[in-house]
Amino acid sequence: MMISLDGKSRFKSIPPTLDSTHPKGKDKWEKLEKSKSGKGVGSAYGSEAVRKEVRKYHGYKCIYCEGIPVGVSRPRIDHFRPKDGVKDCETDNFKGYFWLGYEWSNLVQSCDSCNTHKSNQFPLDEGSPRIFWDEKSPFPGPEMRSILSAWLKQEKRLLLNPEIDKVEPHFRFTKDGQIFSHTKRGKTTIQVLKLDRGDLIWRRKRKIDEYYQKLIRILFGFESLLSNMNKESQEFAQFIFWNDLSMFFEELLEAQSPEHEFSRLGFYMFHEFEDFFLQREQDGFTIEKDLKDHAELVRNFYRYLLSLT
Repeated sequence: MMISLDGKSRFKSIPPTLDSTHPKGKDKWEKLEKSKSGKGVGSAYGSEAVRKEVRKYHGYKCIYCEGIPVGVSRPRIDHFRPKDGVKDCETDNFKGYFWLGYEWSNLVQSCDSCNTHKSNQFPLDEGSPRIFWDEKSPFPGPEMRSILSAWLKQEKRLLLNPEIDKVEPHFRFTKDGQIFSHTKRGKTTIQVLKLDRGDLIWRRKRKIDEYYQKLIRILFGFESLLSNMNKESQEFAQFIFWNDLSMFFEELLEAQSPEHEFSRLGFYMFHEFEDFFLQREQDGFTIEKDLKDHAELVRNFYRYLLSLT
């Protein structure tokens, strides 16, 4: 789930077709102002030119679940603040944030599942105002429409946005792929996007399993090597063991890079290594209890950490 991203850099690169100050985009905004509803939002926000610009910053990853669409599906362009009505809105006759229909900072890349589950939900904390455009007032300009504007910041959003929020403290993972949160905003985000849905849990667990099996092969290979060597040759076995583990740790470290799928899970696999791998039970087997060389593994892990400093 979510990693914090540098949204400010992306917000500056507005595609001309969505720029209200550019000839290619100005007419769309004028028509939207006259329509006064989400029905006035055309398809330009999902054009290939817009998608291409988004991919420069997010690749093909969903900004919400960090998954990469599989099969024939492709990423969707989602309105963070819904353009056409809001589910369970506390304000009567709220038309949605249609005046953000082409707002670049309000558009994010999501997978089909997150997009469908989120739909037009945009919950606010109790007592928060719901920002809307008073049609008697001038149409909001670029500065007011920006997701970073003081106007929109009056809303106490419960839904986290990784381009403007520090999301990492809100989520934790278990070694079987589950996700949970101890914060109100984290719990709401999981609920709205269904980040605990079965397919995501399975895909996250599969990723953990792949690394676990690689580590098991290295450990059993080391034990097998030791059993076939005399004491004089064991130093060579230790060298091979360290070399294999170093490559494994490097791969685990690389899994945290933003371009990788489920990179936040990669962070947990690395930084909670003992919990995710040594103490993990599979078919009654745990590395910590059942492998005599687990202490050597731990020493090498901390040796690797020291090598990074």
